[in-house]
Formats: sequence, structure tokens, C-alpha cells
Amino acid sequence: MKVRPVAIIWCAIALHLLWGCLLLINDRALGATALHAFGGMPRLITAVILFGVAAMAAVGVVWDGPRTLTLALMLPQQAVLSISAMSAVTAVIDGRYGDGVPRPWYFILADQAPVILTMVLHTIAVVQLHLIRVPAGDLRLKLATVEEEAERLRAKLAAQRERSR
Repeated sequence: MKVRPVAIIWCAIALHLLWGCLLLINDRALGATALHAFGGMPRLITAVILFGVAAMAAVGVVWDGPRTLTLALMLPQQAVLSISAMSAVTAVIDGRYGDGVPRPWYFILADQAPVILTMVLHTIAVVQLHLIRVPAGDLRLKLATVEEEAERLRAKLAAQRERSR
């Protein structure tokens, strides 16, 4: 079974939409460890940022535009995921959740692992989509160009052999 790299990007989009909706409902959502780093910002601005990065990433996934632009559309989501993952890692190291509740590091790691793994998998997916993937159409076009050039060279060599006889 082949996992498409866009699946984790869609999961991150859903996560950011959920977090944004929770912030619209109540500012206490900023106490969540993954959102704790955004605690100094007003919740509505944080919600707008989360909705914005989700929308940009969605466009970056579905738009068949230039790679540099689709990559640029996904990088803000990568930044937010990185900030959230750093909040989770900091909580593990400090032995305290974002809201200050103390717990053993292994308990917090078990709880926050999805946030950390989402950031890691999102990074891998973005790399797969933008740095490794070559569209099949591009490969076919290049192969056809190589075949045409090879045929032209064969014909040229055959003509030279005929002249030299």
C-alpha cells in the first residue's frame, strides 16, 4: 500500500481548522500545550492565523501551479506545526503541560506525540511533494525528446557512413 504524502497535509489542515474553531468558541483553548506558544496573542488573531495557514496549504495541495508557489503556500503551515511541536517538546523536557500542570515526561510525551509526529510527517510530505517528485508527464516528455534526438543522431550517422563508402 502506497501512502500519498498529501494525506498528512490534509490531516494538518483539519487539525488547524479544529484548533481555530476551538479558539473561536473559548480562549481557554490557548492553554493547550500545542497552542501555548501562541498564548501571548489574542485568540481571534491566532484563529485567523490557523484558518489562514490551513487555507493556504489546501490551495498548495490542490493547485497544479509552479512548485515554488505551492511550496510557499505550504511553508506557513509547516511553521505553525513547528511552533506547536516545539511547545510539545518543551512540555516534555520541563515535565509541565502548557497550562502548567506537572506530569512525568513520559506521560506528556505519550500525550503530545501526535503533534510532534504530525510536524515530522508533514515535513517529509512537503519534501516528497516539492523536492523529489517529478510529474510523470515531465518524464514522458523528456524521454520523448531524448528518443527524438537519438533517432536524429542515428540518421546522421547512417548518412555519414553512406557518404564514406
